[in-house]
Amino acid sequence: MKQIAACTLIGFLLLLLLSGCEKYLDFEGEDATPRLVLNGAFTTDSIFSVQLSNSSGYIDKNPLNTIAYGQVLVYGENGEIIDSLHHTENGIYTGSVLASANSSYSVVANAGSFGTVSAQDYIPVAVPIVHWDTATTSVTEYDYTSSRLQIEFTINDPAGINNFYVLEVYNTQYYYVSTIYDPNTGNMTYDTVYYDQPIRDRMYFSTSDQILLSESDLAIDATLYYSSGLSYSDALFNGKSQTFRILVESNYYGDNGNLELHLKSSSEAYYSYARTLEKYFYTEGDPFAQPVQVFSNIENGFGIWAGYSVAVVEL
Repeated sequence: MKQIAACTLIGFLLLLLLSGCEKYLDFEGEDATPRLVLNGAFTTDSIFSVQLSNSSGYIDKNPLNTIAYGQVLVYGENGEIIDSLHHTENGIYTGSVLASANSSYSVVANAGSFGTVSAQDYIPVAVPIVHWDTATTSVTEYDYTSSRLQIEFTINDPAGINNFYVLEVYNTQYYYVSTIYDPNTGNMTYDTVYYDQPIRDRMYFSTSDQILLSESDLAIDATLYYSSGLSYSDALFNGKSQTFRILVESNYYGDNGNLELHLKSSSEAYYSYARTLEKYFYTEGDPFAQPVQVFSNIENGFGIWAGYSVAVVEL
């Protein structure tokens, strides 16, 4: 049953219900009537985009069906329509208006017999990374030693409000080095080949930072926690300057790419969704783990609609 609940939420990472209540998907009980699923994340200086699909009920093992005939409207803080999203492909709807930081947005979507769903959320102002540094270090784990890039970064957490963060690392590759062997001469030649489009990957990183792990589920026998998107709050450092440390395996990014640290300042809804989704995948396949309820904030349906802003540094 976890498989269907996860499929319901795959798409975009992303709110507060219009009613002000929070909702989680229930994995127990009888099969449910198919419902409309809306997934969408919005961020500063980017257009609005959502994906519409329909859930097949919790027990049905069939894939989700994307919806191409829906109507999707985005509303501003004063209740006015600011954007009408249009279907492009695979149930994805995009608009033309750019979102702004420190602003709230509502979404209303309708898809025939599946009815109408709605949600509301906001984009916090990005908390900047005020200092960062890198160093190469060796880490021994399970009798294996590897070279890691250690990344330290510092933020000044705004006081007086609850702040939520999602940490990610990206590697962008622009070219690769091709090796050509000439059997006649025995010589090797090297050629730099550029990709038609840069290849951008979100990377796994590890950490033993107790602040970062204070809200995670680190296994008792583990020395490091691995993640491709670690979510945490400022509960232990509200209003303070705080330094964090993570590790990236050196052989995963190479010398011909750019490494970037992304610190998302997210709404509580985005944080809750990211945290529970990561926990879902972290416990997937464990027969002894409790079923994970993935956060949803869509009124009358399933999915997520949530905002974030991001501070980026190139390492």
